[in-house]
Amino acid sequence: MASSLTGLMRQLTWADFATRRGPAPSPGSSATAAFTDARFRLSGLAFRHDPAQAHGTVSLVDSLHIAISLHATSFKMNWLASQPAGFQADLLNHEQGHYWVTALLARDLFVDMMLQKSEVYADNAAGTAAFNAIKAGSVDKIQAIQDMYDREVHPEQAQGLSRGPIQQQWDAIFRAAFTNPRASGTTTPDGTPHKARLVVAIRASGRSI
Repeated sequence: MASSLTGLMRQLTWADFATRRGPAPSPGSSATAAFTDARFRLSGLAFRHDPAQAHGTVSLVDSLHIAISLHATSFKMNWLASQPAGFQADLLNHEQGHYWVTALLARDLFVDMMLQKSEVYADNAAGTAAFNAIKAGSVDKIQAIQDMYDREVHPEQAQGLSRGPIQQQWDAIFRAAFTNPRASGTTTPDGTPHKARLVVAIRASGRSI
């Protein structure tokens, strides 16, 4: 089976989240209303000798599968349902951003590995080293970017800005990673331009990662 990437474009709804019970925050205080645990699963990474290449060399097998999903540990608090509709929509947008962080970095790993299919490595160890280098620039940054996202947005949420200017900046970063073409000009086999890596979109916003 050819390589595949699934779950990238999933749009979250509150129905996707398990409900936890607890007291609503008192006036003037804040509390966690929801938590998003997006994950990816990778399988099928393999290298094998290509008879068309020099003896002893290997190349990537077209069998890489990455599946992005919302883990069952994700939750919403029961009191969220009593909040204004606008607040609920803005919070869901924020939680969608957490999903996008994982999904986009997993996509970037997938695309970068697909671009390696024509590469030839001395052996499996060299191929694995190339994979690890690509991984270091994408999915290995998931937690750091998730933490940065919350560290920047949570303070304005605590001030009552459910979709404030910083959240809007992150929304723009995610849009850029979904829509802007890569500067390299690479494309899918059908000619569709590969989209900008998330870390590139973040850095273009003036942030360091």
